[in-house]
Amino acid sequence: MKYPQAKQFVRSNLGLWLRGPKKSVNLDEYPSHLHINLKSGSRAKGLGRDLVTRFLVQAKAAGSCGVHANVREDSERSRTFFERLGFEAGGRHPVMAKAGEILYAVTYGKKL
Repeated sequence: MKYPQAKQFVRSNLGLWLRGPKKSVNLDEYPSHLHINLKSGSRAKGLGRDLVTRFLVQAKAAGSCGVHANVREDSERSRTFFERLGFEAGGRHPVMAKAGEILYAVTYGKKL
């Protein structure tokens, strides 16, 4: 087998992927989805906050009534980041199985 780790990863996660994510956000209230990721050297300089703030302004101007974002549950730094920006934690759902344990994400929402 050429890529045994990839095969194990797919085998571990296939069940989660086929079931699909559990609905953890009301898309009528939070229709816009935000994804942000900064490389380590760019963090803790206000760039992430500025990007999210601009996204929120543009989403509101486009008529969106709310925004949601998914954050790994075990990432305290990311969760704190969104909470400081006024997002509220909603549901949680499994996103990946790794080394026999299931990792979860928390969906955060913010009304505009």
